[in-house]
Amino acid sequence: MFRALSTLTLLLLACGFMLRRRRELHVWLMSTAFGLDLSALAMIEATRGAIHKTMTCPSLSLFVHVAASVLVLATYVAMAPLGIYIRRGNERYRPWHRRVAWVFGAARVTNYVTSWML
Repeated sequence: MFRALSTLTLLLLACGFMLRRRRELHVWLMSTAFGLDLSALAMIEATRGAIHKTMTCPSLSLFVHVAASVLVLATYVAMAPLGIYIRRGNERYRPWHRRVAWVFGAARVTNYVTSWML
């Protein structure tokens, strides 16, 4: 179930990226993907005790997965206000939103690939 949810999230993100010029749809797709990601994270912690598992004896693939996951969350936190500023008409934040989006994309794909390795 978690892999299906992660795949759906990745598809929403890809659609959001492709439809980035259609602002309202882009915002909806990205916000929905963020909500799904947070929901999946909460469910994984509740059902698997992911934080405790990570702290005990992580393998290299788990370590990379967790690092990518933390980076994904950090970039979500950075991109949300940047997107809000742009949506309100402050275009000077667009280059930063774009840069953070590339870091986010790389981290999210790494997160997805490593989730299949665990």
